Amino acid sequence: MAIVPFWVDFPPFRPLFKEICQKFGFEMELEIEARNFLYHYLHHSDPQGLVEEITHSANRKIICFIGAGPNLVSHIQKIRQMWNAQRDRFYLVAADGSANALIRIDLYPDLVISDFDGLSVQQMQFLLQKGAILCLLAHGDNYTHIEGYQSLLSSDLRVIGTTQAPAMYPIINPGGFTDGDRGLFLMHHLLQLDQPFFLFGYAFEGPIGAYSKPNFDQDMPLTPFKNKKLQVCEHLLHLLSSRWHRQILFFDEDEVEQKIRWLIFSS
Repeated sequence: MAIVPFWVDFPPFRPLFKEICQKFGFEMELEIEARNFLYHYLHHSDPQGLVEEITHSANRKIICFIGAGPNLVSHIQKIRQMWNAQRDRFYLVAADGSANALIRIDLYPDLVISDFDGLSVQQMQFLLQKGAILCLLAHGDNYTHIEGYQSLLSSDLRVIGTTQAPAMYPIINPGGFTDGDRGLFLMHHLLQLDQPFFLFGYAFEGPIGAYSKPNFDQDMPLTPFKNKKLQVCEHLLHLLSSRWHRQILFFDEDEVEQKIRWLIFSS
């Protein structure tokens, strides 16, 4: 029997997602329905080539994950000059609506992680035109909304479908729960452990960032549901670091900016 790579299906994450379902009252049956719904549109695709492209493009680069937290704009203001001047040294992974913050400064992510609620069809199409790969999640709360993206899913080959149910290739489950942590799990399976992950625009308390939803024009008050999701995201990032040994560095931490500069000029 062939060994299934972890980017296709990550069995160690299953008990964690079972706990998440219990915490939020999610039903696995709905996750399976959502997976099958996305499979209907993407069954003709094969993510292998895109995954190989991601791995090749990101290899030995500085891996930056961009979240949609309330600190995103201040982080971008501090790092944008470095990103623009040395763009080919960075691999940018945007969590959903945070991609719009990059677009505003004429930067385009290499990979976008989305569950269809932070970007419109038009915004996704624009990102695809700029060369991004989209990694899209169908889950129990959103899959009926996906019909509005039918034209994109049916025609574009730079889309990877993901699920929180057991994988059904080409729909994959690399682990993760929120857009903010799902991308880290995917990239973790593809890159060597000596490549640290740098996080920008990640905040686990305070207001909801203005780039979280297309209809937000400012930061919004934190809701109990969003707070629970952020706590799960924080916990999963901790596990990725402690259990699976991935170095994760937040931009707010001491000397992280200096470390990025050192990585740029040491290679």
